[in-house]
Amino acid sequence: MGYKHLRYDQSIMQTRTVGNIIEALNMGKKDPLLLKQIIRFLNDKRVEAINSSDGRKSNTLERKLEKLKELGYEITKEGQ
Repeated sequence: MGYKHLRYDQSIMQTRTVGNIIEALNMGKKDPLLLKQIIRFLNDKRVEAINSSDGRKSNTLERKLEKLKELGYEITKEGQ
């Protein structure tokens, strides 16, 4: 019952990655040994992703300004 009280972001639940995770878990429903392997694999992938240096970057105003500066635009104090 505890899993129902965890937070599940609707936009994330629509991603292909989550679809693949659900598909993999469904494959393991008939075979407990396979399910254990799938869970271990997914946990390992999660740890690998958390430890990687290329974290997700949100599309913030700061990133947009940074991109404009990279393209050669001069951003004044008033523009920020």
